[in-house]
Amino acid sequence: MADQPDRALPEYKKAFELDPSDPYPANVLAATYREKGELKEAAEWYRRYLKLKPDDQEVRNVYDGILKQLGEDGGSRAPSETPGPADPGP
Repeated sequence: MADQPDRALPEYKKAFELDPSDPYPANVLAATYREKGELKEAAEWYRRYLKLKPDDQEVRNVYDGILKQLGEDGGSRAPSETPGPADPGP
């Protein structure tokens, strides 16, 4: 039974590919990777989930915690925001 999550991962990835606007597969993938201790993969799937559900504070807290464990900056900006180039001025 321990391999059940591993066998489900490809199915959830396929579901997300078929409908990338559905946050459920991304959330399941993120939680599964987190349970397996694969934090980088979990962070990526939480990031995708939060792009779709940016107001989910509970998941954001989990995501921020993972980023802190990975030594990255958690909570400073939404996952869909990326720093832009510096303003070159006039």
